[in-house]
Amino acid sequence: MDGRAHGRTRRRKSIRNYLLGQLDEVESQQLEDNVFTDREFFDTALMVEDELIEDFVFEILPATDKEDFISHFLSTPERILKVQTTIALKHYSDSDLVATPPTRLFLFETI
Repeated sequence: MDGRAHGRTRRRKSIRNYLLGQLDEVESQQLEDNVFTDREFFDTALMVEDELIEDFVFEILPATDKEDFISHFLSTPERILKVQTTIALKHYSDSDLVATPPTRLFLFETI
């Protein structure tokens, strides 16, 4: 792994640890500063947040991280809503509704 790839991997791990409340206060403050001053870092943080939610919803989050996810990550209404939305999308994609397309479009039923 080259230096840039290693740096990206380390950055993603730091963001993940931050979202799970696993960083100390100094590290957390440094990460927050980066989120607010570096657009690429901010975008990466959003991607890591989405991946963390998916790991939780698809039940592949390690048990130790799951505890931190529930106690720390789910501490805001916005994050709870994102998790609920992802769960709903998963249930929908797992359902027969996705596998069975409608036979007619609603628009044609009204004509």
